[in-house]
Amino acid sequence: MIGYDRLGTNGRFGNQLFQFAALRGIAAYHGYDWCIPPDSHTTFANYGMHHPFKMTSMTDKNIGFVNRNVSPQAMFSFDALKNLNPDTKNVTESCYNFDKEMFENFEDGSNLDGYLQTEKYFKHIEDEIREDLTFKDEILKPCEEFVSQFDNLLYLHVRRGDNVGRENYYSMMTFDYYQRALEHFDDDAHVLVCSDDPEWCSEQEFFDNERFLINTDVPEYDHSCMEGDGRTRHSKVPYTDLCLMSLCNGAILSSSTLGWWGAWLQKNRTNPVIVPEHFYGPVLEAVNNCCDLYPEEWTTIPN
Repeated sequence: MIGYDRLGTNGRFGNQLFQFAALRGIAAYHGYDWCIPPDSHTTFANYGMHHPFKMTSMTDKNIGFVNRNVSPQAMFSFDALKNLNPDTKNVTESCYNFDKEMFENFEDGSNLDGYLQTEKYFKHIEDEIREDLTFKDEILKPCEEFVSQFDNLLYLHVRRGDNVGRENYYSMMTFDYYQRALEHFDDDAHVLVCSDDPEWCSEQEFFDNERFLINTDVPEYDHSCMEGDGRTRHSKVPYTDLCLMSLCNGAILSSSTLGWWGAWLQKNRTNPVIVPEHFYGPVLEAVNNCCDLYPEEWTTIPN
């Protein structure tokens, strides 16, 4: 049995999807059983794996902790987690890109940690991941009804939130980038704008065109600041946006893992997925090799 005991506390929803999929991919490669924490293991409202998806492969044995001595306090620190139980080996990737050695030599009974942001950890079980991440009907049906109103609908993702003011660490997409990206699509194609700040988007002249569709009526949830400064932040509940993005035909991405998953979950896509050359700002780009971040068939343009 292997697990990811900090799932739900080590990044928000897009990060959780990478962590879950990588766990499943490693387990399948080695023939191990796997488990993820129960819904109640954290007060973080952003733990979403049990809420929007059908998770058809998950049974009772797949819910729990590989480290039996795990505590809520340990969830917030990898250093604390690795000291909890000497019988549990805690493993994280050694690099941002695909860690082949870690993947191929992962031991049964170990606890996975890290961000694991590449499909190379789970490409070999792609169909199983897509099946697990099928949305429940109460989310899927209204989204299907909305998308069916438009021919050839694509989405454009705008990431702002806690990236604003931290451009040295996270790339902020310019309107020039979005304009160049739009040139890869038909001029009359409708564009669904998905963002963690839809109110800001609705105020921008760039989106003041009938081809752009912006939903500003998105509920929020409170969560603790991931930087550990004690602040409470507000984020948009991501489930509906992710479902809508997955139903579109093509995408224009920002530096967002949620936006990444919206494109990856699309089926029967005939339009391209346009992604920024620089996912991170210069500080993080200097230490993170993003060569495996995007699937090969996606189209990279300057930003």
